[in-house]
Amino acid sequence: MGCEGWKKYIFSEFVQINPSVRLESTREYSFVEMRDLNERSKFVYPSTKRKLSGGAKFQNGDTLFARITPCLENGKICQVKGLESGVGFGSTEFLVFRSKEGVSDSDFVFYLSRYTEVRRFAEQNMLGTSGRQRVTWDTFDNLELELPPLPTQRRIASILSALDNKIELNLQTNQTLEAIAQAIYKEWFVDFRFPHSPLEGYPKGGVDSSLHPYMNGEVNSLQTTPTSLAPWQKNSLFPFWTLPKKPHIARAGKRTEKTRNFIRSCILENF
Repeated sequence: MGCEGWKKYIFSEFVQINPSVRLESTREYSFVEMRDLNERSKFVYPSTKRKLSGGAKFQNGDTLFARITPCLENGKICQVKGLESGVGFGSTEFLVFRSKEGVSDSDFVFYLSRYTEVRRFAEQNMLGTSGRQRVTWDTFDNLELELPPLPTQRRIASILSALDNKIELNLQTNQTLEAIAQAIYKEWFVDFRFPHSPLEGYPKGGVDSSLHPYMNGEVNSLQTTPTSLAPWQKNSLFPFWTLPKKPHIARAGKRTEKTRNFIRSCILENF
């Protein structure tokens, strides 16, 4: 590239690949699955905790690089964050990249891992049968790049990180708004707990009907509509509500329709 201070490096000399991480076999640790990685995000967060059972081991700030097809081609490369106790483990299909002290910056290592030339090199050197091809860690012993000195790496990473941090903040804001919307929907339309319910300013139990001053127990509840052909339906007195009509039930019908409920007043709600 010809920039001042830039030097040629073998990738595996510039970056630690699958560095050692000490984990205890009897403990649970943060676990990262392949599906947790989003090619549009810089960071990946653990989705669960598991007892150590093998797989790639890493610490906060490491870059997880999918080594299997089609995950690599899809760009599943993220910097891990939010590990409980600062360490964790994950899928066996990760390569773990970490900066080298005095040589490389951890944020720059992430952006370098997503660099088109690095990804293309990895894809072209995958091994195995079609559909299950993988890139091995020692493949990167053959990748040579011209890279900047540490201060320049940090400046480059700072500029790119500022953009990614803004994107991350926007994603978190959208997730928060989505969670609020889901909570409101459940509160209103699943649990039917509306704001100001029961209605403010109205007595508990509703109000007297303004349609007619019926005596207590003389309004039939909405169930099956009684027949209008029965002889006791003549001279109807008591209203029987249906939608949209309002026929009446006779006084004799009130006595005959034993299964009906008669109330003084009510508020009819239609959902």
